[in-house]
Amino acid sequence: LAALARNEHGCQEETLLSPRDRAAERLLMGLRLVEGLAIPDWQAAYIDWDRVDRLVMQGLMTRQGNHIAASANGMLLLNALIDACFKGDDDGR
Repeated sequence: LAALARNEHGCQEETLLSPRDRAAERLLMGLRLVEGLAIPDWQAAYIDWDRVDRLVMQGLMTRQGNHIAASANGMLLLNALIDACFKGDDDGR
């Protein structure tokens, strides 16, 4: 409680994330929302748009420009969608 009073939050430790890790976390959290998320320019480089388009064609996602969302069927496969959409390793693939 002392930390809450002093810092206005109870966090004991903060970790600064790299842009890549922030993009991954944002995708992870945003695709869990029914409305999905808009991908800003800084995050777009981490998204495999070809894979997103294939998932849209398979009925697992929706896309309008840089706004993506999981469909009802895609929600059942959410972890796989996230892995497929994110360019996860350091060489951009």
